Amino acid sequence: MSMTIPSSYQLTRPPHNDDEVAILWGMATDPYDRVMARLIKGDGCWVWPGSKTQNGYGTVSASPPYVDKRRPLLVHRVVYEREVGLIPEGWELDHLCRTRLCCRADHLEAVTKDTNVNRGERSSRGAKVSCIHGHPWPQYRYRPPNRKHYFCIGCFTPGGKRRGA
Repeated sequence: MSMTIPSSYQLTRPPHNDDEVAILWGMATDPYDRVMARLIKGDGCWVWPGSKTQNGYGTVSASPPYVDKRRPLLVHRVVYEREVGLIPEGWELDHLCRTRLCCRADHLEAVTKDTNVNRGERSSRGAKVSCIHGHPWPQYRYRPPNRKHYFCIGCFTPGGKRRGA
């Protein structure tokens, strides 16, 4: 017994000449077009609702001719490179709004790795102004040779014993 399905129940793909419909149906191959179609745009950040990395950055898959082989791309880099320009080699994009899923081009800035690390929220490099006992950190800071960590001169005696501050 064969069953015929009424034409009103059959799924049809959108026509190929309507670009916006094709993008929403996932038929577009340009990663930038797919990103812009899915973004949640507000007054501030443009948030990516799709897949993300373990570190919380948005990703979109891309295939040739847009990349050499099929691989995921970071969404904020895709948008920045299309709207602003290429990112210099060895540089990174800093999210000025501190939202990793944001891909609004004016919330991104191309900076060196050191600048990006120093601006980071969890960075201890630029944030420390004193030791835990209140000694001003830049003046009292000392790192012995062949050691990784800095010590506060105000908290240690010349013999190396810890003294109460």
